[in-house]
Amino acid sequence: MFPILYYKDLDYSGLKSKFDKVVTSLSQGDFKSADVKKLKPTGYFRAKLDDTNRLLFLPVKHQGHTHFLMLEVIKNHDYNKSRFLAGSELKEENIIANDMSQQNISYDMKFVQKNRPVRLLDKFIMFDDRQDDIIQHPLPLIIIGSAGSGKTSVTLEKLKTLTGHCLYISLSSYLVSHTQKIYYAHGYQNSDQELDFLSFEEFLETIKIPGGKEITASEFMKWFHNQATSKNIKDGRKLFEEFRGVITGADASVNYLSKDRYMSLGVKQSIYLEEQRQEVYQLFEKYLNFLKKENYHDSNITANEYQSLAEKKYDAVVIDEVQDFTNSQLSLVLNSLKQSGQFLLCGDANQIVHPNFFSWSNLKSYFHTTDAFHTHKITQILTKNYRNSPEVTELANRILKFKNYRFGSVDKESHYLVESVSQSTGEVSCLGMTPKIVKEFNEKTSSSIHYAVLVLHESDKAKAALHFKTPLIFTVQEAKGLEYQNIILYNFISNESRYTEIAKGMDASYLTVDFEYARAKKKTDKSLETYKFYINALYVAVTRSVKNVYLIEEVPKHRFLQLLEVNEINNLLLQEETSSSDEWQKEASKLAMQGKKEQAQAIEEKVLKKQQVPWEVINKDVLQQLIQKCLVTKKVSKKEQITLLNYALVYNDQKLITQLTQFGLKAAQNLNKSMTLLEDAYFREYMYRNSTAMLGNINRYGIAFRNTFNMTPLMCAAYVGNSEHIAELTQLGADINEVDNNNQTALFIALSKATKDDKYLKNKLPDIYQTLIPDAISLQINDKLIKIPAHKGEFLLLLWMMMYLRYESHNVKPGLILAFTAVKLFEMFSSFSDKITPVFRKKRQYISSILSKNEVNSTHPYNYKLFKRIKRGVYTVNPDVKMRISGEWVNVSEMSDHEA
Repeated sequence: MFPILYYKDLDYSGLKSKFDKVVTSLSQGDFKSADVKKLKPTGYFRAKLDDTNRLLFLPVKHQGHTHFLMLEVIKNHDYNKSRFLAGSELKEENIIANDMSQQNISYDMKFVQKNRPVRLLDKFIMFDDRQDDIIQHPLPLIIIGSAGSGKTSVTLEKLKTLTGHCLYISLSSYLVSHTQKIYYAHGYQNSDQELDFLSFEEFLETIKIPGGKEITASEFMKWFHNQATSKNIKDGRKLFEEFRGVITGADASVNYLSKDRYMSLGVKQSIYLEEQRQEVYQLFEKYLNFLKKENYHDSNITANEYQSLAEKKYDAVVIDEVQDFTNSQLSLVLNSLKQSGQFLLCGDANQIVHPNFFSWSNLKSYFHTTDAFHTHKITQILTKNYRNSPEVTELANRILKFKNYRFGSVDKESHYLVESVSQSTGEVSCLGMTPKIVKEFNEKTSSSIHYAVLVLHESDKAKAALHFKTPLIFTVQEAKGLEYQNIILYNFISNESRYTEIAKGMDASYLTVDFEYARAKKKTDKSLETYKFYINALYVAVTRSVKNVYLIEEVPKHRFLQLLEVNEINNLLLQEETSSSDEWQKEASKLAMQGKKEQAQAIEEKVLKKQQVPWEVINKDVLQQLIQKCLVTKKVSKKEQITLLNYALVYNDQKLITQLTQFGLKAAQNLNKSMTLLEDAYFREYMYRNSTAMLGNINRYGIAFRNTFNMTPLMCAAYVGNSEHIAELTQLGADINEVDNNNQTALFIALSKATKDDKYLKNKLPDIYQTLIPDAISLQINDKLIKIPAHKGEFLLLLWMMMYLRYESHNVKPGLILAFTAVKLFEMFSSFSDKITPVFRKKRQYISSILSKNEVNSTHPYNYKLFKRIKRGVYTVNPDVKMRISGEWVNVSEMSDHEA
């Protein structure tokens, strides 16, 4: 017997009896009656409902048992319309009879419960009772859960139920991008929503783009180390927390607290004692001068300044990792709601390892009274853990019990224990830091991407690197948001005296005491504020592990470890692991995208051992030197002239080609032959199906090496339109946002080629477009950020117009403006494959509506102001639009092919 699971949105209306009959056959293993066939090369299967309709299903595993997941009724054999097959054009010869008993099922579901629907984000999931209840709960709503509790999945499924103009926001730009990919995975669309995915910095930019860059913790620490301070103010991290969480972030009604008000704060409102605050505020005044002088902005101060500028534009707001926000930041976001209370807050205060002075009780005080939004009624706590092994989860729970007993509860909402439902068993062990143990760990784990070393402080990383060759060495702040199968904590406890202080006066009785909510007995007891980082840091470090935690300590019998019942072991039974080059390349790319540049670079240097390319890369500076030599001083070799011509051909620089022709270069007079020679010399490894040569260069020089023309391998594959190479490169983690000398990404290069090559447009672009598109494009219009998601109709229309303007710009006489009519665009878009854009978006009426809606002077509420109307029915791209390219704003009118 095979248990049957059902996708939530499965619709078999009008075919119930046939559907039930086929499902019964599948559950009984009667695959012949169901006429089961596999849809190669996918992992999906289809069963026959009748002569014209098919049932799509997927075999999945749970706890070692095979289940059949019913997904979709495909009518009239039209597999192209399947959400799950993502437009795959299945050929008849790839729909083959198959013996289900021989299947190697790789899809594993962590949780299954009878009679519950299966949901789909980036993967198939099933919710437990509590998670399902949250989906039904109206706003306002607060979701609290530990790492691995599924709170992000629940939050996104809840977000799908919201209508109107909605906002998803987090402080982490990577989390926003990653979450947006999950939300729109497998072609999900919601016509009832206008949804913005924004980091907090981007949210500020939608109000007004701030002057200068946001101050980061690392930049703050550089400034702090140059300041003269007393022995009482030696902890820069603690000072940053005071500046951000108290002086600038606690009160949204002022840019920052005055000195008198700061000095009069109560003992629970500041990290510092009253006698220390004088010096703290003097440093804060120096900090303000530093911001101004170095052109930085503090997002708290900016948030307060923007309170009067913010529009009430959102019908609902979802704030993820809310514990990362200060009151000032939170206030600005919530003030953008049309109706107060239409919010969903998601987070876990036990994971705070950075400065913001957050607690759920402080959050409730922001709501003015604890009953303002009935926070006790709207708070939902997720206590099941689907990620960490039971052994890791139990250690995490002991840390929380210790924290509560030693310091009292921060608030009721942070007061909960976690239950692991993972089927994977693990290990938590402590080992003495002997040369033998350290050597064995290093030899058996340093070549694996499944082991990461965590340290408490930045200064500890260099010490750890002396003993561990792995490039995966992180501080606990850097590790937040990451997860690995195995975590090694290097001298985490022994090297920090505060853990000794934390353990004073404690015994193991805390483990037997009921886990009850209780405030600290003395209001003047500031120990929780003082030691919060150290307890939370250990909690976060431990929960980064999916399976095993190993503590390597100078003092393995440390009192604090004994209190946590982390037992010392003397013998280590580890199997040596070695990850492949491809696995390390993917890990490096993933870390780079998450902002972990140091570790990504260490992988390139230590593991992949990348070399510098042996040729000269023509960047913008080298190009100017070459032009000067070839066309001005004319002291140049024939080889350099040909190189400049090749550059001009690759970048379609018609002005430069004309100059070389006038100069008398014969090769410039036969461009077809020159192009053939160029492609054979520089793009040969990208033109054929076999990727051995391409991968050989990547193994030598890295996934993002630059060729002679300053193009990455992904750009080169896009240039020739090789979809198989593009898929292979993106699977290895190639960055689609890298740009060439003309500020073109691989997508821009592909679109540019398609504007002037019909064969490329019809035969190549359809297979590569979806792989190369980013989550969104970021534009600056009227000093505000406009972020257009890739699934919006405006996205492709704007990019296509921009690329076409680039191509035609050299043919336009001075004083004339290149423009489009809806008819002209309709003719162009009619050539686009349905894989690129759906049929309804290629219709003339739809194109006209997008143009008029986004015209500069349109009053439409969702007007992006992308287009300027020249006359009735005639439009061009708004010349004031700027696009964010590699962190800089570039005017669209300056992005022409002949500009280098």
